Amino acid sequence: MEKIDNTFFIRYPKLSLRNIFDLLEKNDTEDDFKKAIKETLQNGNFRDALKYSSPLFYLELIKQDCKNEISEKTYATLYKYFSRASSRAIPLDMFSVVSFGNIEGQTNLCLNNDKNEFYEHINIQVLYILNEFLLDNERYYQALMYSINSTVFFEGTYLKYFIFKDGENELKVIKSSKFLSSFITDTIVPISYNSIIEYFKKIFPNNTSMEVSSYINSLIKSKLIIATTTPSYIDNYSLESFLGKINIDSLQNTEKSLLIELKKHHDESISKNDNSKIKDFLVEQFKDNLTNVQTTRIDIVSVGSKFTISETLASQIVNSINKLNFLRFNAIDNTKAVIDEFITNFKKKYHEGDLVPLTKIFDPERGNSLFTNPNKITTLCSEQVYLNLRFNNFYSHILNYCKYNQDDHYVISEEDLVKFNDLSVGHKNCSPNFGIFGSILKIDELYEFHLKSSNDFPSSKNYSRFTPYFKDYAQNFEESNSFESEYFEGAILAEIYYLPPNDLSNISKRFLERSYFINLNQAKTGCDKEICISDILMTVQEGKIKIFSKSNKREIIPVRTSPNVDLPNFDFYNILNLISDQYKKPALIWDWNSYTNEPFLPKISYNGIILAERMWNLSLFTIQKFLKKNEISHNDLADYLNSLNISSYVLLKLENDKKLLIHTKHNFCIKLLLSHLLKYKYISLEDFSGYRASELDYYNEILITAKNIEKNVSQYSLLKFREDELDTKPKIHSIGNKWISLVIKGNERILENLVVGDLARIILKLKSASLIKEIHFLRFGGDNSLLKLRIKVKNKQNVLEVLNTIKKPIFTLIGKGDLDDCIYDNYIPDYNRYGKDDIKSVQKLFNIDSILTLRILKKKRFTTYSERWNFTILSVFNYLQLIDGSVEQYEYIKYMKSVLFEEYKKDDPVGLRIQLNNLYRNRKNSILNTFKSDVYNYQFFNNWKHEIKQIKIDRENIMHCIHMFVNRFFPKDQRIIELQIFHCLEKYLLSTIKQK
Repeated sequence: MEKIDNTFFIRYPKLSLRNIFDLLEKNDTEDDFKKAIKETLQNGNFRDALKYSSPLFYLELIKQDCKNEISEKTYATLYKYFSRASSRAIPLDMFSVVSFGNIEGQTNLCLNNDKNEFYEHINIQVLYILNEFLLDNERYYQALMYSINSTVFFEGTYLKYFIFKDGENELKVIKSSKFLSSFITDTIVPISYNSIIEYFKKIFPNNTSMEVSSYINSLIKSKLIIATTTPSYIDNYSLESFLGKINIDSLQNTEKSLLIELKKHHDESISKNDNSKIKDFLVEQFKDNLTNVQTTRIDIVSVGSKFTISETLASQIVNSINKLNFLRFNAIDNTKAVIDEFITNFKKKYHEGDLVPLTKIFDPERGNSLFTNPNKITTLCSEQVYLNLRFNNFYSHILNYCKYNQDDHYVISEEDLVKFNDLSVGHKNCSPNFGIFGSILKIDELYEFHLKSSNDFPSSKNYSRFTPYFKDYAQNFEESNSFESEYFEGAILAEIYYLPPNDLSNISKRFLERSYFINLNQAKTGCDKEICISDILMTVQEGKIKIFSKSNKREIIPVRTSPNVDLPNFDFYNILNLISDQYKKPALIWDWNSYTNEPFLPKISYNGIILAERMWNLSLFTIQKFLKKNEISHNDLADYLNSLNISSYVLLKLENDKKLLIHTKHNFCIKLLLSHLLKYKYISLEDFSGYRASELDYYNEILITAKNIEKNVSQYSLLKFREDELDTKPKIHSIGNKWISLVIKGNERILENLVVGDLARIILKLKSASLIKEIHFLRFGGDNSLLKLRIKVKNKQNVLEVLNTIKKPIFTLIGKGDLDDCIYDNYIPDYNRYGKDDIKSVQKLFNIDSILTLRILKKKRFTTYSERWNFTILSVFNYLQLIDGSVEQYEYIKYMKSVLFEEYKKDDPVGLRIQLNNLYRNRKNSILNTFKSDVYNYQFFNNWKHEIKQIKIDRENIMHCIHMFVNRFFPKDQRIIELQIFHCLEKYLLSTIKQK
């Protein structure tokens, strides 16, 4: 077939390969096809090409082709594998699309990559060739245009199309004849094309390279060889015509015998329709080249009509990729330049310090944009976010509609899929650049996409869906003089969000929300958790771009930590990135080249923290209680876990201190989990949330799933713990971190006995052995049914030893049914309560208080209520010694009492005051004796009194420490006990002052 005039493609760039496939399907002969191409282009009757699309678009095309032949189950399964193939938006013309007819029978799916890491048997009738394109500047032409690095091989299918590379300059589209499944499985020889060339050159030394290549191609055309790389070209040579040109008498005996045998097998294969012998013969000849079959990539090459794409068009496509590459790799480099440009333009139009509504700044249509080149801001997107908007959109939210079934598939209904698509492609100005599952607005239209709460969204009569509808409100607001210097007092903790208009209110808020979390540790007072975009003002101050909240009158310092990157409003999205960059806060990074244990899940990281699905935080004994009920199957366990609404991952710690990462929504993993639960006597389930990238280094390999799930042939690695590679930076509780944070659930009496008994003995023993550095012990909560324990281990290598020692008595009680559960907790210092400057002092007080509590409980046991009450008031009195002067102490305790008194006086303030006065009269002598006697003259108590006096702490935090201290001794009636103690101390201090 002649080359199609490439001017057709230049003149009509919207003609896509999809259109070509349609024409190939309808026109069998080359002339008819060429004629149909011209008519199609002249009439303009063709689909709009999606210039930059992802693999999932092709999956949808295949689904449309097959119509009722593909089930929802099959579609969901295909999506699972397709979404891992290529996350980048690649030009449509770069994809090899293969569709299959409806042939019954079991189908083998093999995703063949460098590590050969995933195999599974599934039933499907369609296929997409998965391509991995290398983003390497020096290899654009070869890698992006012609390299097919991953290929899927199927049995039981009918191949219709295939695209492959041809020499240096062309892509070829092949429409094949029937390609029978028995032939594919019987004749595949996974060796390199070059190896075949070299081998046959030795057999035919007197023939030219072109003749040898033609012969090999004839083998391929005769369906005798499938090579790992496609041939340089395919011509009309047949095996018979090639052999007829060879002078057999001129060959050596070895070569002659090989050729004769090859011809014999070839003739038999034609006459008997049996390819087995010639296949065995070829395998024997090339056995030296078959050592690396596991990593070989197999291209399927077939016969049929050909279509070529010229080098000119190929160069154009490469140039378009280069432009996209500029957006990706120049994002960081251009940040400073764009910031400088923004500040310069801002000062020209406004004065430094002016507070301007965000929407007024980004309005290029009305000449208000502060960017001379509106497209320039797109370079500020995080790595690959712009290229992957559509993919991220679908990946992030499609599971909201998916229902998980027992066959390990995510299933989405047609109705829900329509809802999803209506959201992303419903706007008339939306560019379909990102396929059927999502779309974006054109760059010059992005400023218009501003959504407000559905409760007060203006009517469609006055405002279109994408109009900056709050312009009038912002203008009126700007004219007021309500903003003064108070705006610059400090920042707040908030979340900036978008909400949909009324016509989309039937879709869940979680699905549509566009959110940013705002990070700020300075704010110690209460603050809003959410701030709408309409509440944001922007300004330039001291050479930095800053944003403020109108309602809260505080600065906002944004640090993007949410994986919801499907924001249609790129202007706003990027301005937050700009501000983040000023504070040296990295934006969200989507690493599409590294995967977690599930092949289709990308690894997402922010600021060194892995943002994966939160692993379940569930005790082993909760599951074991379920296991004791009945003999269950893995399906029963899967249903049970699903009913608990837990996340997808669990990290099992086995007896040998090895780790195993399990995905709870994978049938094989559930079987593996069940077998370990039944096999091992001691397994704990760890919380995997909040891991930093450096922490993942001490896991060797994450899970490699089963090669054949039905036969339980497994290939998985236990995750081994390497303490020597742990990050020393402070972070939330995790394996390898020095902090151990537990929450124990159960009856108040059992919890108290646990503290007085085993925990006091064990923790003090570990402390004396210098294994524990600090104890933030203990805190009752949850109506006294929770006991919180936080321990800081001295050396990281002792974390597991300390953890196992402490957990042993706890899990013993859980196993007996005396306690309900023990789960891991995250320890994040409460800067909002204690302040960043005082947090270390508070932690020191918690430590010495906890040690005192354990020792005094172990020593005295406090058999009576009065003993415990007297010791508590004595300890609180010693805390007051941190404040200089009796008068100051009196005023402080009086204030603390007044806070609690206001809480309890509502019903009968006079009666409450009488009760407190009577209490003091009854206990006065006992209190005085306690303060003067040596009943608590223990060395550890004297040490505690001395140590707390050495700690400098803010007065406000003394109140918090006293509150925590009382909680340790009176968890049940803590607040009323505090009121009693504060009242008695107030009276005591007042009498002391009067005496002086």
